[in-house]
Amino acid sequence: MPDQVQYDSTLTGQYSPSALNRGVFYPNSKTRIADISDGTSQVIMVGENARLNLIPATTINLLVSSDGWGWAGAATLFVTRSGLNKGLHFDGPASEHDAGAYFLFCDGRVNFLNQNLNLLTFQYLGSIADAVPLSDFESQ
Repeated sequence: MPDQVQYDSTLTGQYSPSALNRGVFYPNSKTRIADISDGTSQVIMVGENARLNLIPATTINLLVSSDGWGWAGAATLFVTRSGLNKGLHFDGPASEHDAGAYFLFCDGRVNFLNQNLNLLTFQYLGSIADAVPLSDFESQ
């Protein structure tokens, strides 16, 4: 099953996500550029995550985390399984921008991705070694 954690002695010698859905960062990861077999221009390294919601109060406005994490301790890892700006789980990428979010790719460039990007394409962008070539995803 792709979402299960498996023992992977070839990459880190530790428990890590399966090769089909492994991104650059995961707990205890030690990903090298050489491990990104899909190509650095085809893999998201990091992206925006909008977890804090403004809750109006009678006298002050409060910032609360929508996923239960503390305001100062939000997680830094995200997954691409659910899509962008869906608000389905705490580890889904999101932003306050209209229609999408910014992502840093492994080749160093930053791109704005549309929240209506094909879900499979978005999932493939989150994997370092799925062997699926992607083209023209930036225009979707």
